[in-house]
Amino acid sequence: MEYTVTDQLTVFFFAIVLGLFLGVLNDVFRFLRFLEINSRVAVFIQDIVFMIICAVVSFLFAIAYNRGEVRLFAVFGELLGLLLFRYTVGLVTGKLFRFIAIAIKKVIKLGKAIIKFNIRIIIKLFKPVISWKPIHRKKLAKN
Repeated sequence: MEYTVTDQLTVFFFAIVLGLFLGVLNDVFRFLRFLEINSRVAVFIQDIVFMIICAVVSFLFAIAYNRGEVRLFAVFGELLGLLLFRYTVGLVTGKLFRFIAIAIKKVIKLGKAIIKFNIRIIIKLFKPVISWKPIHRKKLAKN
């Protein structure tokens, strides 16, 4: 059974839409990196997870829309969709993520400062109680 040009164009446009969704997924992982709480191992694992998800989704797409065949135009469509998202909406979300990550870091830093301040006050209030030493029995016996 042959593919008509209309079928190929339809699959190509669906592949572009799939690439856009993969771009959104990539932005989720990018946001985690903007938070800078990841080690190299965590980034490596995130990359592997992202690649596995992309491979599975692409495979399922090929089964559903391309009769199980991997066609080069479908792969290019996914890549085109991913790049379109990355260099249009992705630029805006990158700036937004950077702003949100900086805000989250400042809130965490402020929260830590407040907690440290409260702990210092509690320690100062209870220091006389904590450092209180009971009178020894020998001192009481002398009286």
